[in-house]
Amino acid sequence: MGLLGGYGTMLLTRTGLLSTGDALRITVQRKSCCKSRKQVAAAKPVWRFWLEGERAQAFLTTSATTAWFLIRWLTLAFVIESLMTAWLPPEVIARWLGTGPFAIPLAVLIGVPVYINGLAAVPFVAGLIQLGMSAPAGLAFMLATTATGFAAMTAVWALVRPKVFALYIAFAVIGALLAGYVYAVVLAAV
Repeated sequence: MGLLGGYGTMLLTRTGLLSTGDALRITVQRKSCCKSRKQVAAAKPVWRFWLEGERAQAFLTTSATTAWFLIRWLTLAFVIESLMTAWLPPEVIARWLGTGPFAIPLAVLIGVPVYINGLAAVPFVAGLIQLGMSAPAGLAFMLATTATGFAAMTAVWALVRPKVFALYIAFAVIGALLAGYVYAVVLAAV
């Protein structure tokens, strides 16, 4: 999925469909390459930002903004997960995702909004497979949920503009679908 995203982004950039200049939400300050070695050696970083009013204020403002962003979206993610756990038992998911032409796309569709980290995804999917979920659908679900986990999406959203964020989600979905279908072909051939 990383290769798909990397090469896909490179292709979109080279064809002019994606501009790297306006992809980031943050501004990158470029340091001068023309400083002498003495100037570079003399410049010592000041790590005690709290001693400087402007830097301390910037830290507090950024921390509060980030915390509020995380609290809102984590709360939503946990509410959705608890509703899914309460109202959509794993047996039902396993029955829908057992076999058939829609098992892999449905697994990806369900896996994208579900908040399961990489460590919890393996035993969760193993349990679903034991309940009847197909192994290719399990792989697609696991890849979709870990690639679009809340922490990953929050980090990407904070750095890039909405168009690039949508591209990130698209590559995650396409990658999970491809992996599921390739795995199904391999299992059928064995």
